[in-house]
Amino acid sequence: MFNINSKKNKKRRELTTQQDYYLEGIDYEQQGERWIHSDIRKSLTNYLSAFMTYEKGISLFKGNGDRKCEYDIKFNMTRISLVIYSEYICNDYGMNLLKYIDLENSTLDLNKIVIPLPDIIKNFENVYTEYHDVKTWDFDYNLITSYLSYIENEEMYENISMEELDSITEKMLMILNELIVTIQQETIQYNEAIASIEQKSNEEEMNDNSFKKEEKIEDESDEYMEVSDTVTNDTLPEVLCIGYKYIIGVFERGIFNNEKVNQLYSALNTIEVHDAKVAESESMIELSKLKEQINGMGLYSHAFETQEEYLNRLSKVDITTTTLVIEFFISTIGDDDVSNKWKLCTQLNKIYNEQLKNNGLQIMYKLLLMLNLLENEIERCKLSAFLKMNEKTTHILEKNCLTMKNNIIKLCDMPSSVDKLNENIIKKLQRQYIKDQATELLSM
Repeated sequence: MFNINSKKNKKRRELTTQQDYYLEGIDYEQQGERWIHSDIRKSLTNYLSAFMTYEKGISLFKGNGDRKCEYDIKFNMTRISLVIYSEYICNDYGMNLLKYIDLENSTLDLNKIVIPLPDIIKNFENVYTEYHDVKTWDFDYNLITSYLSYIENEEMYENISMEELDSITEKMLMILNELIVTIQQETIQYNEAIASIEQKSNEEEMNDNSFKKEEKIEDESDEYMEVSDTVTNDTLPEVLCIGYKYIIGVFERGIFNNEKVNQLYSALNTIEVHDAKVAESESMIELSKLKEQINGMGLYSHAFETQEEYLNRLSKVDITTTTLVIEFFISTIGDDDVSNKWKLCTQLNKIYNEQLKNNGLQIMYKLLLMLNLLENEIERCKLSAFLKMNEKTTHILEKNCLTMKNNIIKLCDMPSSVDKLNENIIKKLQRQYIKDQATELLSM
């Protein structure tokens, strides 16, 4: 996150000061962001240009640059790599979209900006140490986001030791505590700024002078611009969501009763959001679901409830959280409780099918549901054989799997006309990824 002048520059500025290089880099970043979902090559080209411009801004003024400007530049350089990682290498669906782009024949040297997540984290931590006295809240936000990405990445997590987990969790807790204090302070300032603007607006509305009214609109937009890139009332619940997602990520790896993770959970639980302005916001709704999901994952569940009682209660409140909790239960069940696993897989099957009846689903969400349903049905095939069910049941399940795979491929190849109209290159690549996944699942 960074402050950007809302007016686009029509021509390139003359680069004479370190601040000039910083602003020029921001211009390139804006273009990278502009093309991020429609033209991957163009987006990467602009992000690389931004990085190299920032790099010059550091090297040319080494030893005599402005410390705050140096921080802003290094923050942006590091964040560019996190943006590319989050958008292209491991996006919301866990897909690496760059493997579908022919970059080998490209003239772009992307090694500067397309780097492994551990290196991104290391770069963030270096900036954190060097510029701790001038860093801003959004830097900490990006750093804890990178920690969350690390925990959620299955390939990286497979090789993590308990010592590394404790180290990352300890840093997560420390930075979260700092960040929460900063956000609480800046939220007060934000609300005071908004109140001041509203008061000024009300006073000027009482003035019938038309010149004053025109002047008010211009001044008011400037003041709103000043606070638009800072903390808002929604920022605290968003940060708390990152913390709870981190804990869920650890639980999903089968790690419970970890002292450092328990400390993080306790710290998060002491923070309450009592702000009527965000009570029904998306971040508050998500926060409530995440807390319930943690409850369902076992460590903090109600002792008087059985698994079945808990799921029945939860399903009446939120089907999405119920689905995530059942998926987690299934992943933790061993060969000694196959009957319960079959029961949960069958329950999950019904939930997926019920959700697919919704005709208003976006194509990507529908495809992901279908992919989850296929994976779950494959698991039921294996369980039916393990439980020595009759051949007819197993045959029906196998037939279901083949039908599901064909339906996924058909939908990937033939999206509706509405989806085609709204589709960008990222969505096309995501459809190809899901098609490949469906094919791979049945070939295993």
